[in-house]
Amino acid sequence: MKNTRNTLKEARVDAKELIKLIEKLPENKKAEVLGIIRGYSLCAETEEREKEEAKVK
Repeated sequence: MKNTRNTLKEARVDAKELIKLIEKLPENKKAEVLGIIRGYSLCAETEEREKEEAKVK
């Protein structure tokens, strides 16, 4: 359980740092940056799901 708490705490800290960085961007670049982040996140989720499926097989 401790590892989960540490991971969640780290994710929250990372998210706060990312939000601060995005807030500093010009308005016309925010959507582009968020799109890149979403794409990266989707790729990471897909990769994690594939690893879990491989373990099951």
